[in-house]
Amino acid sequence: MVVIGHQLPRRRRRRAWFIFLFGLLAAVVLLLVGNGVIALLRALDRPAKPSSGALLYATDFSAENASNVDWLQEPGQSSTQIADGVMRISIDEVRSIYSVLKRDFRDIDARVNASITAATGDFTEYGIVFRYHDDNNYYMFLLRGDGAYSVQMIKNGEPDVISTWQRAPSIKSGLNQINQLRVVASDDSFQFFVNDEPLPLCLKGSDRRSTWSGPDTGKCISNNQQTSISFKDNSFADGKIGVGARADSPGMRVAFDNVLIFGPN
Repeated sequence: MVVIGHQLPRRRRRRAWFIFLFGLLAAVVLLLVGNGVIALLRALDRPAKPSSGALLYATDFSAENASNVDWLQEPGQSSTQIADGVMRISIDEVRSIYSVLKRDFRDIDARVNASITAATGDFTEYGIVFRYHDDNNYYMFLLRGDGAYSVQMIKNGEPDVISTWQRAPSIKSGLNQINQLRVVASDDSFQFFVNDEPLPLCLKGSDRRSTWSGPDTGKCISNNQQTSISFKDNSFADGKIGVGARADSPGMRVAFDNVLIFGPN
């Protein structure tokens, strides 16, 4: 009686441990399977890798272009609006604003013509946002009214300057000067051009920040004093593309036209 009464609880404890371990193992397996399914669905939902040189998108913002409805247009004191055959961005306050194309892209060779038509200073900024997920996560390639360029990133709402401002002879400064901006993004590698000229980047490398020796010297101090024709980053594998501007004072007007997006070579 005593022996039997002692053995039964021990067997029950073993059975309880077995049930617990089996349940824990099953939960882990289900979690792994679930995460695998989610990863697979995300992979399937990603834009396909395009063929080299394939035309992915084109618009001249003409009234006849049906794809105009795919661009975000906002009214107000600062606005984005398709009118007179261009995408017009108007800023009458100190802020930034973007118009995003409602399509996702993976690898791109994107080109757009842009010009400042009105500004109250030389330090207004305009350019391309790409691999855009939301207002807190995207890359941007910017030009400035004084003929300088910069590559930046917003990640989880925090700004990160990939390559800080530097003037380039290929950039036309002043009002009503048309510059063609071009971004080539292939996997985690990015290159930038203006008017068919590649732009060198001054990366921060192991330094705290990107630093040129001057605004138009072309000499990089950070990154072991080495410039680069590209940078690599895997923060965003795909996303939307858009155009936009930042104003340091009210009264800025920018016009964008002739957007072409190809699969990169």
